[in-house]
Amino acid sequence: QPDIWLAPCHGTTPLPQNIVNNNLENLFSNNAVVKDDSEVALWSVAAPSLTDLTGVENADYIYNQNKTQRLLSYYYPTDENPQKANYVAPKITVASSRGATGELTKIGARRRCASYQENGRPAGRWRLPTPGEIEFIMNISVSGKIPFLFGSKSGSSDYWTSYGYVIVNNEENTFSKEEGTTGRKWIRCVYDEWYWKDKCDDKTTFTWGDRPYSDPEIESSTNP
Repeated sequence: QPDIWLAPCHGTTPLPQNIVNNNLENLFSNNAVVKDDSEVALWSVAAPSLTDLTGVENADYIYNQNKTQRLLSYYYPTDENPQKANYVAPKITVASSRGATGELTKIGARRRCASYQENGRPAGRWRLPTPGEIEFIMNISVSGKIPFLFGSKSGSSDYWTSYGYVIVNNEENTFSKEEGTTGRKWIRCVYDEWYWKDKCDDKTTFTWGDRPYSDPEIESSTNP
């Protein structure tokens, strides 16, 4: 793995030439529980991020910037518990294609998201999507309501998630969840828009935005 995993502050960064999925803007998902014909909920609207880092492998979230090691003590990654694989956060932002990279290892994907920054949303807050979040967004994309965010209109693509990885095929409208953490897959990070209310005033300067966790309902009532 490279020593430095700092993503640029994407604002007007040109799109890499090898990227087919060319969404140049951040897209939002303001979720509701979607049900099938049997009225069984397919996803659970809930916060999928950890709020207690006890037991988390901190080495996965260590960065070297100018040869200085940084540990993200207040970074809250997506919970990788399979019981939360179908959790979908209430409102998220999906990274645009301006931040596209090549395929990464699972640790590389974790580090990429933890250090990602785009459009005023600082580093230390982005995370891996859950399988449920990708499936939810894929269904909306296939219905034509939003552009394809995970994979293109044709063929299939593998994406890292909080639990294993998923194979997305928009052309055939198929989605499969796979276990395993080896190999290299694509990654597209997400940002908990429902939780993080503040943004960077300067969108061109790299900024760490991690801070201690607090209850957003309590915070909004005390700091309107």
